[in-house]
Amino acid sequence: MFSGPFKLIFFEWLLTKAKTTGIPVQDFKFVFSFANIYLHYSFGLWLNKHRKYAQGNVTIIRYADDAVLGFQKYQDAIDCQQALNQRLLNFGLEIHPKKTKLIRFGSCALAQCQEKTSRGKLGTFDFLGFTHYIGKKLSREVVVKRKIKRKRQIAQLKRIMLSFENDFMINHGRRAAG
Repeated sequence: MFSGPFKLIFFEWLLTKAKTTGIPVQDFKFVFSFANIYLHYSFGLWLNKHRKYAQGNVTIIRYADDAVLGFQKYQDAIDCQQALNQRLLNFGLEIHPKKTKLIRFGSCALAQCQEKTSRGKLGTFDFLGFTHYIGKKLSREVVVKRKIKRKRQIAQLKRIMLSFENDFMINHGRRAAG
C-alpha cells in the first residue's frame, strides 16, 4: 500500500501535524486504520501465501499489530521467522526481539514433555492481555487455558487498594467531623 516517496510524505505530514497541534501521533484515530492496512499488505497477505510452503499445519491469529503463529513442525517455524524478518525489513519494519519467542505449545507438546522431561516445561505466551498456557479439564482433555496477565492483575489490584484507602479516608474523615 505505502511505498517509497508516498510513505515518507505521509509520515512527514503526520509528524508535522502532531507537532503543530500538540497532539501525540498515537491520538490520531486514523493512524491505527492506516497501520492495520499497512500490516495487512506487508504481513497478512504474505503470511497466507507463505503458509502453503509449510510441511505441517499452520495457525495464524492476528489482532492489529499483534500476532500468534502456531506451527506443527519446528523447521516451519524457523523458516517462517527468517523469511518474515526479511519481509518486514523490506517495509522498514522489524519484529520486536523481546516479544518474539519459539515455544513448545499444544497437546502434542504436552505429551512430549511428559514422556521426556529433558525437553523442559511447556511454554506460555502473552496475547491481548492474557497469559495462555496448556492445561487439562477435569475430563483429562487437553485445552488452552488463559489467565489475566500477572503485571496487569497486580496493577489492577493496586488501583483497587488505593481506591479503598481513599474511600476509607474520606468516609473516616466525615465520621470524625460529624
